[in-house]
Order: sequence, then structure tokens, then C-alpha cells
Amino acid sequence: MESKLMRMSRLLSLVLVVSQFPGFLGQVIPEEALLVSRLLDHGYSTIVRPVMYQEDTITVKIDLAIVNLLDMDEANQIMTANTFMTQEWNDAFLQWEPSESWNITDVQVPINNIWRPDIILHNNANDELNGGIRWTHAWIRYDGTVTWKTNYILMSACPMNPLYFPFDTQNCSLKLGSWTYNEDEINVIANSTSGDATQYQPNGEWDLIDFPLRREVDVRQCCPGAYPSVIFNVIIKRQFLFYFFNLVVPCVIISSLVLLSFVLPSDACERITLTLTVLLSLTVFLLLVAETMPPTSEVVPLISQYFAAIIVAVGLITVFTVVTCSIHHTGDSQRAPRLVRRAILGYLARFLCVQTIPVDDDDDDDDLKKSSSSSTTGSVKRRNEVDGDGVLNPVFEDDDGNGDPFQASTSASNCDPIEMLMSKISRGVAHFAKLTFDEAESKRTSMEWMHIASVLDRFFTYFFAIICLAITLGTIVAAAAQA
Repeated sequence: MESKLMRMSRLLSLVLVVSQFPGFLGQVIPEEALLVSRLLDHGYSTIVRPVMYQEDTITVKIDLAIVNLLDMDEANQIMTANTFMTQEWNDAFLQWEPSESWNITDVQVPINNIWRPDIILHNNANDELNGGIRWTHAWIRYDGTVTWKTNYILMSACPMNPLYFPFDTQNCSLKLGSWTYNEDEINVIANSTSGDATQYQPNGEWDLIDFPLRREVDVRQCCPGAYPSVIFNVIIKRQFLFYFFNLVVPCVIISSLVLLSFVLPSDACERITLTLTVLLSLTVFLLLVAETMPPTSEVVPLISQYFAAIIVAVGLITVFTVVTCSIHHTGDSQRAPRLVRRAILGYLARFLCVQTIPVDDDDDDDDLKKSSSSSTTGSVKRRNEVDGDGVLNPVFEDDDGNGDPFQASTSASNCDPIEMLMSKISRGVAHFAKLTFDEAESKRTSMEWMHIASVLDRFFTYFFAIICLAITLGTIVAAAAQA
């Protein structure tokens, strides 16, 4: 019994030992794995440049393909793009003879298992340490050529020029280069003459115009040597229809409505309410534009200039609306100066084809007053001279129309009753004539002020219509020149 247990334990130990060898129980190590193990497990270092001699330079070829534009943060001036980046260099320690290695000409290994150049985006705006890079596999050829293709979510700082917003074209750069190695250690060059835009997917807000590149060599004050980099320029043009129909068109329509304030009657207080409402609406649109644009003082966007000019024009319209309303309600307290009547009711009204009352001079009106007063008092005096038998009533003789015509004198009781009656009738007629003349004069004065306000309304309507049209056309022409 004991011997059987001994034999079984020995057999089990033998099985365990033999099972550790390749090929046992169908376990086969792939030839590619053996090759990779031979390349990487014999003192290969991922932290030292793979060169035979220290003075050797590794040339890194970079190619970048833009897939789509994920976001354009205009307020923070950051562009986010989805790209495919290809890096190619030669590793002196990853070479083999295919004839001696099962005829394998290339292998793929995780990029973290081999040395890679520290190529980064210099104008990176991503707060992640890896900068949005995907750690994919690298492709290694038997001659040591390493090709690493990876998906790269690039967030780059993009200084914007919002002058011609929303008809603007922006140029955002992607600067790729080594962070620590100078040109003598790693020479960064472009693998093509321009960036690859064949895989670009259209964006609903921006159109990709061009994707050129250039090589640049920087000299840093901190470190010796020159540091090369490849700069890809993403030139994009904004699709302006969204902003045109949501900002520009409403602004033009709203600013045109303010001209209706001069079409309303001059005595309508709603005119001021209309202009203030339009002014508030334009201010809201200006705030919307300000939230979209970057907070920069270098340039003022053209659309902001347009809104500001229209707001100033609407503010002036509000002021002149108040002025015309005040003129309309001046009343009969004081007649308009002769120069104002001639300039506005005469020349300006004829120029604007506005029908007004005839313009009279102040001298003609004074003569009319004197003739009316003298004719009335003169008739009373003549009647007293003929019918009074040489006895004159002092009230009639001194009455100039400003006193009380019905105030009887102390000597009136000595007059004949018929004479007294005729005197009262004469004074009543004079007083009635004066009241009629004063009422007509008051009505005429009020009508003059109303007509002056009407002529000014017509003038301001044409004047501000021309100003608003000039501002709008000037903005469109400037934007069209850029477009």
C-alpha cells in the first residue's frame, strides 16, 4: 500500500515538472512573442534614446490628419480637434534579420514597452497630463523603423480675431515638437508638405479652408541648442447664416421700427415708450454678442460696432422725440420766433413737401392789432363827439381795450339814456372783438408750434433713416469685403 502511494506521488511530481516546458498539453509560444521577448528582454531601456553613439541624432517624422472640429470655445479662445497623429523614427535596438526570425518582417507592441519621443502640443490647453492622447500599439519593422499612429484629441490655445464676426476666418495653430530634446538629439520634421484633411468631416459651424504646415526652430533662453517643431495651421471660416438670421436681421428690423416713432402723432406719448423699448431690445442683442466674443480689447467686433452705432442713433431718436413732443405741447404761451418760423415752416417745410400754415411776420401782426384796436375805440369817440353835444365821457376817451369796458364813469348819470346805451353797446362790441382776436391769435400760435413739431418729425424721420441705412450698408460692405 505504501509503495503504491510512493509511486503515485513520484508520477504526479513528474507531471508537474514536465508541464512547465513549452509544447506540453498543447501550450505553444508564438514565434512573434519569442521575437518580441528577444528584442525587449535583453537590456532594452525605454528611458534612454535608442542610438548606438551619443552623438547620433534620431529623426522623428510627424504627420497629422484632422478628422473633425469638436468645439470652438470663442470666449476662452480654445479649439478642440479630433486628429490622427503619425510619428515615425528609427530604433537602433529593435532590428533583426527576418531570415533568422521565422521570416517575420514586422511586429506590433504596446507603445509603453518601447522608447518613444516626447512629442507634445506646445500650445496645449488641456488640463489632462496626457493631453488627450490614446496609448495605442506601435508597428516595428525589421530595420528598426517604428511607426506609431494614435488618436489625439487636441485642445489648443487659439488667439482669435473677432473683428469681422460673424463673417470671420480664424487661423489656429497646432505646434508639435519635443519638450526636452534639442535638434542635435531629436530632429523633428514633417512627413508631408501639408496636413491631411482627406478624412475631415464637415462641421455645422465652421468650414475647413486649408491645413498647411511649416517647420520652425526655436532658441530657448533656459537651455542650449535649437528646438525644432512642426506647426500645423487650421484655417477655418465661420458659416454665418446662423448668426446672420439670429442677430443681424432682428437688429435691422428692430432698429427700423424706431422710425415709426416719428410717424405717430406728435402728441402721442407712446412714441417715447416705443423708442425706449427698441433701445432695450438692442442692448439685449449687444449683450448676447458680448457673451459670444472673447473678452479682448485689441479689436472691437464689427457687429458690436454696428449695435453700438444703432444704439446711439436710437438714443438720439429718443431725445428728439421728447423735443418734438415738448414743442407740440408748447401751446399759446409764446409765439415762435420769426427766424424759427421762416426756417422751419418756410424753407424746411417746402423742402420736405410738408403742408403748413402761411408764415406771417411779427410786424404785420402788430399792425393788425393796432388797426383793430384803433378802429374800435375811434368809432366810440366819433359817436361821442357827434351825439354828446360837446360833453365827452372820460371812460371812452381813455379806454384802450385793456380796462373794463363796462365800468361806468361818475358823469355817466348826466348823459342821455340813449347815449348811455350806445356807449355800452360800443364797448361790448370792442370787448367781443378783442376776445375774438385773442382767441384766433392763441389758436394760430398753437397751430404754429404743432406744425413746427410736424415738420421736425418729418425731418428726423428722413435724417435717421439715412443714418441707419448708412450704418447698415457700411457694416455689410465691410463684412462682404472680408467674406
